[in-house]
Amino acid sequence: MAQSKRTARAATGAAATAALVVLAACGGGDSAEGGGGDGEEGGALVIAGPEPLDNWDPLQQANPAYMSMVFDTLIAWNADGSGFEPMLATEWEQTPEHIEFVLRDDAVFHDGTPIDADAVVQNIERIRDTPHNSQAVFANVTEIVAVDETTVRLELSEPTGGILETLADWPGSIVAPATIEEGSFREPIGSAAFQYNADESRIGSEIVVDAFPDYYNADEVGPSSVTYLEMTEPEQRFNALQTGRANVIYGEGGQIDQAEAEGMDVVVYPKVQWAAMLSDVEGVFSDVNVRQAVCHGINSQQFLDAHYSGHGETASQIFREGTSGFNPDVDNLYPYDVDAAIALLEEAGNPDVEFTLPTPDEYQPIYQVFASQMEEIGITVNLDVMPFGEFISTYNNGEAPMILFSNLAAHGPYAYYLTRYAPESGRNAHGVEYPELLAAVQEGAAAEDEESAEESYQEFSRIALEEAYDCGQFYLTGIWISDPEAVSGLEAIPGRIDTFNYMDVEISG
Repeated sequence: MAQSKRTARAATGAAATAALVVLAACGGGDSAEGGGGDGEEGGALVIAGPEPLDNWDPLQQANPAYMSMVFDTLIAWNADGSGFEPMLATEWEQTPEHIEFVLRDDAVFHDGTPIDADAVVQNIERIRDTPHNSQAVFANVTEIVAVDETTVRLELSEPTGGILETLADWPGSIVAPATIEEGSFREPIGSAAFQYNADESRIGSEIVVDAFPDYYNADEVGPSSVTYLEMTEPEQRFNALQTGRANVIYGEGGQIDQAEAEGMDVVVYPKVQWAAMLSDVEGVFSDVNVRQAVCHGINSQQFLDAHYSGHGETASQIFREGTSGFNPDVDNLYPYDVDAAIALLEEAGNPDVEFTLPTPDEYQPIYQVFASQMEEIGITVNLDVMPFGEFISTYNNGEAPMILFSNLAAHGPYAYYLTRYAPESGRNAHGVEYPELLAAVQEGAAAEDEESAEESYQEFSRIALEEAYDCGQFYLTGIWISDPEAVSGLEAIPGRIDTFNYMDVEISG
C-alpha cells in the first residue's frame, strides 16, 4: 500500500489512523533575577497555582502542570494544539498494521541512563498494561518491539487511532527505567529540560526543579529553575504576584480586569472541552426529541459567564475546526432556542423529565446555570453537590443519566469513541452500545488514505450530533497572569491543562 508523507505539524486526526509517515527534523537556583538564555543564568521562574501533587506517576496524576516539568514525551503537541512536533522521537510512522518511532540519539534521563529503544518499550508496555483513563486506546497494541537501539515499533491487531494523541499528552510521559522498576514514584526521573530538586521541594507546598545540564536542547532553556507554589486560594496567588513572591500565577476570570489595570500580562486560552453527555439513551433520554430539546436549551456562554466572568470559548460541535472529525455540515446544529426546545418536548408528548445530577463542588456555578436552563424548558434537574472524587464514582456507578464534564475530544475521533461511547468506557456509565459510531471509527482507522479516513470521522460526528448524544460544548478557560518586568515569552497551548512550555520563558529583572 502506498504511504503518504507530511510534516509533523499537520493535523492529527488522519495522522492517527490512515497509512501515514510523519517526518520531522529536530532541534539540534531560587533567585528570580537574571536574564534568559541558557540553563545556568536564566533566572528563576516561580509559578503560583492551585494544582495539588499526590505522586509523580503520570498515569495516576492527570496533571501536566507538574509532569511536564520533568518528563518529555515521544512527540509533543504543536503551538496551536492541532498537530504534533518532535520531542524524544524525530520520526514516526503509522499504518493500519503498526506504529513506528525513530528516537533521537542524544537524549538521556536525569540519572544519566540513555533513552534507547529498550527504555521506550518498557514505558509503552507500562502505559498499555496499567489502568488509567486512556488505557483503552492501547487495547489493539499486541507487541512493542525494539527494532534497533533507536527504533521502536508497536504492532497492531487491527487499525486503531488515538495512540499518537495520547502519547503526546501526559500519559505518554517517558519515565526512567529505574523509576518503573522501583515502582513508588516518590521522586521522578525523567528526561525533560528540568530535573527534580528533592532537597528544596516540599510536597503539598512547593516543587522545585532545576535546569538539566545534559538536556539535548540545553541552550534553548530559558529559566535556570522552576518553582511551583501550591496555593489553592485565587487571592493568595494574586497577592504572591503583586508582592514578587511569584512571577507567574494561574488566575481566575474575576482577576483579569485588575491584572490588566495593574499592567500585568494576561494569557487566556481554551483548556479541555466540556460537554453535556446524555448517556442514559435507553432510559431518561431514550427519545431523541428529548435529547435535542436539552441541547437547544443549553446556552454554553452562560457557563463561562458564571465561572470565568465571561472569558473563554464555546464550541459548536465535538471537534475543533481544523482537526479531524470536524464536520461543517452539522456545525452549530443546536443553537440556544428555548421555543425550539419546548416544541421538541411537546413532540415527545411532554414527558415528565426529572433527575438528580451529581455536581462537583468546585464547578457548582456551571451546574446551577445548567439546572436553571433546563427548568426554563420544563425539565427538572436536582443538584447533588459533592467532592470531586465522589462525583466521578457516583456517575461511573450509573447513578445519573448524564454528565456535564470533560471529554477527550482533543485526542481525535477514535479515542473519543473509546473513552465516551465504548460500552466499558467511563463516560458510558450505562453500558449502551453504539454500533454506528463504532463502525465509523473503525472505517476511519482502516482507511488507506487521509481523505477516506476523514470522511469516516466526519460521519462519526454527524451521527453523534444529529442523535444529540453530546452537546453544549465549551472549553474550560485557562488564565495565566505574569509580571512583564520579570517574564516574557509565555505561550499557552490549547487543550493543555494548567501548564505552558516552561523552557520557552525568558526571565529578566
